[in-house]
Amino acid sequence: MPQDGMPETTPRAITMGLIFCAIFSMAAAYLALKLGQGIEAAIPIAILAVGLSRFFPRKNTILENVIVQSIGANSSHVVSGAAFTIPALYILAQTPGSGVPTPTLWQVVLVSFLGGCIGILFLVPLRHHFMVENHGIFPWPEATATAEILVTGEKAGNQAKELAVAAGIGAAYDGITSIFRGMGEYLRLEHVWVGRALRDKFMSFNFLNSAATLGIGYIIGLKYSAVIAAGSFFSMFVLVPLFHAIGQYVPLIVAPGTKLIADMTPEQVFFSYIRIVGVGAIAGAGIMGVAASMPNMIRSIISNMKALMNRDAAAESPKATRTERSLAGSMIAVGLVTAMVGTMAFLSFGLGIKQALMPALTATIVVMVISFFFAPVAARAIATIGTNPISGMTMLTLVITGVLMLKLNFTGGYGMFLTMMVGGIVCTALAASGAFATDLKIGHWIGATPARQIAWKFAGTFVAALFTGIAMWLMAKQVNLDGTMALGSSIPAPQASAMKAILEGIFGTVSMPLRWYAFG
Repeated sequence: MPQDGMPETTPRAITMGLIFCAIFSMAAAYLALKLGQGIEAAIPIAILAVGLSRFFPRKNTILENVIVQSIGANSSHVVSGAAFTIPALYILAQTPGSGVPTPTLWQVVLVSFLGGCIGILFLVPLRHHFMVENHGIFPWPEATATAEILVTGEKAGNQAKELAVAAGIGAAYDGITSIFRGMGEYLRLEHVWVGRALRDKFMSFNFLNSAATLGIGYIIGLKYSAVIAAGSFFSMFVLVPLFHAIGQYVPLIVAPGTKLIADMTPEQVFFSYIRIVGVGAIAGAGIMGVAASMPNMIRSIISNMKALMNRDAAAESPKATRTERSLAGSMIAVGLVTAMVGTMAFLSFGLGIKQALMPALTATIVVMVISFFFAPVAARAIATIGTNPISGMTMLTLVITGVLMLKLNFTGGYGMFLTMMVGGIVCTALAASGAFATDLKIGHWIGATPARQIAWKFAGTFVAALFTGIAMWLMAKQVNLDGTMALGSSIPAPQASAMKAILEGIFGTVSMPLRWYAFG
């Protein structure tokens, strides 16, 4: 256990944490939209914190490294919340007749910041329950790996060198392929005999020529990489040829296609039909995930309610030991009231929507209630299996909010806009709760001060929200060679596309290809 006088929240630790938070927020946002996969920043930031401290006259203490990791890790959960929801609004805003306004930079930042703060505040009262009362019960897979890196500093220092070399190689490779157009970002095999043979069978084999793709595959592991690859092969080698074969006997244009299937290329079949099937599959997986997790969610809610009622007030006492010192209940209450008022103000006045007071009040209640019940559930999921089922819970939030908006006659583009903003806040809150539980567990094992972790977590949340918003704003401005919006096409944002489909289905603003969604 570190001594009480050991440096912890020093200017160096805070600065390093905020810098890492900004860098990883931008990188994670790009990967989440481009590849549909986020990155968990806790482990690489822990490695960098230990490795880079060697360049200072005094190495970081282990408590300083905990603070660096805790602040920097905000990037992952803030990006998760934003990437699942906000791109849908940018895509809808470019859809003719949708009536959805384009989100501004500060609106995206506030959605992420409010959601992150709410998730943190709802978890803090349960810190003692998760960290102390249930110590040794949950496996905490990510927290275990990160804590081992922080403790074994010498090994992490060597890993930092490997990270630096890998980053250099990746940057050089992507520079050659993308910037200098050495091989192109997408590789197609149609110009070699294997590709031509496949294309004769109406099969297309293309892949993203990017170091980031390879890195993501390594990070998520062989099992999940194989699942993703299997989905791609099934789409291009089974579904596309199958649709084309059936289309030979269909003399009509099948919506949402714009010409006969028999006259389409494999890529046109994919984007007209198979991609929509994939969006339906994402939505279906989210719904099934929530249904499968419902018994555990109910048990978790009951357990957490008991923990709140029997909350130990010792951690709030000025006489509490350093490693048990947390935020006082009064401060948590003030924080939650402030977050609720801020959410209400943002959803009514901040969005610039006229006559939105009652819908905003209803939406604020939805945000607080769902976050209250499901933020601890997200934390328990992280503690148990290391993954957070936020996509399914966010879809549930969209359905509940959308139905309420329709009941209030708050429809059309502004209704969709408000509903998706609520989804963004809740999604970020659930992601923040799960990620912060990991940070607190790392601090509990190593002997950090919870109150300091909590305080600087809010600063990290703001920085992550700011740079995530900048990344989203920049990517929303990207266009393809034909002048169309890149977001939703060459930058696919698959999770956001699923949320967009749900929103359109609730509000009935467009003719939905329900058969293809249902097939997925």
